[in-house]
Amino acid sequence: MGNKLAKLAKLALRPEDLDNMDFYRLMAAREQADAAGNAQLAPYEHQAYARELTQDNPLNALGLAVAAPAYYAAKQPALIGLAQRLGLVGGNATPADLEQLKRAYRGIYQGLTTKAPTPYWKR
Repeated sequence: MGNKLAKLAKLALRPEDLDNMDFYRLMAAREQADAAGNAQLAPYEHQAYARELTQDNPLNALGLAVAAPAYYAAKQPALIGLAQRLGLVGGNATPADLEQLKRAYRGIYQGLTTKAPTPYWKR
């Protein structure tokens, strides 16, 4: 855990902030991170994406509930090459990780149970 905290500290991010950070800020942080930092941020990115998409339209939860494990399966070593050629997974995708899948479902739950914050451009 200490190594994870040190890597996040380089990006000036605290783990307690990541749970509710918006998708675009996490994407910006990933652009500044190295491969190890990307792997640390990816689960929170999955969570934020699912949360915000579900907040936009609760019906999106149905599609995400199916898409999340399908995306996880597509990122498995045996399928990643095919998934990238088909455009299902980006070339810079992090390796398959159950934490990403768990965080996606947590994001769906958050999206269904919390009100979307006012976007920063409307504040």
